[in-house]
Amino acid sequence: MTQISYETVRCTPKNELTPWRRVQHGDPPVREAAFVAPMEEALALYGQCYDARHPVICMDEQPKPWLAATRRPRPARPGCPPSTTTNMQQGTCTVRLFVEPPVPWRTAVDWARQVQVCAHPPPPPPP
Repeated sequence: MTQISYETVRCTPKNELTPWRRVQHGDPPVREAAFVAPMEEALALYGQCYDARHPVICMDEQPKPWLAATRRPRPARPGCPPSTTTNMQQGTCTVRLFVEPPVPWRTAVDWARQVQVCAHPPPPPPP
């Protein structure tokens, strides 16, 4: 087994030690054209003027961790500052967002009405 000294590791650029960790910027490669083309269509759609007859609804979702304090903080002692708790992930949830981007600015009354509809949806129509 070949041994590497600490000095060799310290002086070696990080990309040579971890070649899979690279920051890539710029235009996407041609092989990703199948992904880019629909995104460009969506961006063009977002740029259109607002038309109430043809709403544009955007959906986004993002996972978020649930964090919880796992340890009690240690009180300060002579020569030691108090310790803080370490938050550990206790699970995940998904935050979903639906928006209509080109809609003119809404008021607090509009927001309250929408929250009321979400909290108390109307009953379904009779069959």
